[in-house]
Amino acid sequence: MERAERQRLAQLTQSIEYIPSCRRDGVYAGVQCHPGTKYCWCVTLNGIPITGSTVFNNKPDCVKHRRGAKSVTIMRRSSSVGNGKKRRRTCNHQDRTRFNTALLKTFRSEFSRIRLLTSLYQDLDPNNDVVVLTWKFDHLDRNKDSLLHKNETDNLKRLVKQQIPPRPCANSFVPFCAKGDKKITKLEWLDCLKVEEIQNRKLFFVNC
Repeated sequence: MERAERQRLAQLTQSIEYIPSCRRDGVYAGVQCHPGTKYCWCVTLNGIPITGSTVFNNKPDCVKHRRGAKSVTIMRRSSSVGNGKKRRRTCNHQDRTRFNTALLKTFRSEFSRIRLLTSLYQDLDPNNDVVVLTWKFDHLDRNKDSLLHKNETDNLKRLVKQQIPPRPCANSFVPFCAKGDKKITKLEWLDCLKVEEIQNRKLFFVNC
């Protein structure tokens, strides 16, 4: 099926499937948008989303975000130089994968329990991680504005700190997902809680 037709069908059906926009030379377009969620974000030439660039129903300033991403990288490299002080343990990539796997397992169990005890969500696949994460987001989003605010994540934040290891990842969970603006969009939620299959960008079913 041609790319344009798949994009049209994804928009009409509000599908979670994302068809990336590409330049004529085969490189990912600098701004990507999901017609189903109406979120847009900046990407690198390899199609990797730039942290903090997601906006709703608008197009982000990708020049500014790329400049900011480079500055953050330089600052992190500078801060890694030894200054004689013992550094606090941070949440590295392996820790984040372990944390996300444990949290997703908790969400999956909760979702399966609801399906077992009620007639709700019987048409949804409890083994599909994107389905489970989307369900949890919608469940937390009490005012249905497609954003998770502080008051909607406080209880989850406490639960995570008490029950989901490793602790550094649990402590930084909500700020990490919110990317500095104290609100979590659905796209940020899916990206933040990605496990390996989502980290490998299988949400992008079609490449450039």
